[in-house]
Amino acid sequence: MPPCVIFNPTSNRGRSAQHARRLQDICARHAAQWLPTHGPGDAELFARRMAETGCDRVVAMGGDGTIHEVLNGLLAAGDKHGTTMGVVPSGAGNDFVHALGLPTVPEAAMTLALTAAARPMDVGRVTDGSQRSRYWVNSLGAMLDGAINMESHRWKRPRGPARYLLATLRLLANPFPIYETRWNVDGVCRTLPLVLLAVANGPREGGVFTIAPDAKNDDGRLDYLAIKPITRGRMMTVVPQLLAGKACRGRKILRGQATQMHVATDRPLIIHLDGELWARPDQHITDITIETMPGMLAVAR
Repeated sequence: MPPCVIFNPTSNRGRSAQHARRLQDICARHAAQWLPTHGPGDAELFARRMAETGCDRVVAMGGDGTIHEVLNGLLAAGDKHGTTMGVVPSGAGNDFVHALGLPTVPEAAMTLALTAAARPMDVGRVTDGSQRSRYWVNSLGAMLDGAINMESHRWKRPRGPARYLLATLRLLANPFPIYETRWNVDGVCRTLPLVLLAVANGPREGGVFTIAPDAKNDDGRLDYLAIKPITRGRMMTVVPQLLAGKACRGRKILRGQATQMHVATDRPLIIHLDGELWARPDQHITDITIETMPGMLAVAR
């Protein structure tokens, strides 16, 4: 079955639709069909349907949100279909593309997405206490990290990384919640207060923050950054380090790798997955399991 391109025509202020018109000839040579999305959830639904009907290559064209949906659609179809995912960046952050070192020029990216050999890469999965589960491919952010993401979605302007940065500065101007946490990392248990937890399959999130400079998405492990309660002044020194791509360190900053972690907290968590809000405070999620799924996704690269 010919490949298909699932694209979000509204991503990055409509640039995805502009790119689509420029890429028609490349796709025509490969008989690729176009599937434009019309709203949230469409990309996931289309990807699942295409995988289940035998399409061996599905290209996600858009931002990290489109990639996140296509990923979940393909994996919901099951391993037996073996569909390869291609990626053409057309968003504002493009953290997943940055992690893989894929081309950012649309023509080069589309050619690669349609012709390159598939290579396995790891995927993260999170499950809450009610067994609600979701896959993610680049980063999971909880506590203050999740709150920053939620705050950024309240703003229409500016767009892209600038909005994420401004949301960060706005939240850091006020006291941030402390979560009393029971934390089990690969069987090692500890109880400690935290204000931020970020778990990474790729180095960067939000288009600007390098939360895990050494993260690799094919090593079978997830990198994490956890921050204990610190002053707002100290947190303001951490932000420039993340922007500069440096591994921030300190007595109250925890870094490491894990294949599985279980986190239980005394207050509801705010969680984003690949920049998509997954848990809000009113959902009262206080118990999650995070794990890596080695080599679960085949990506053209």
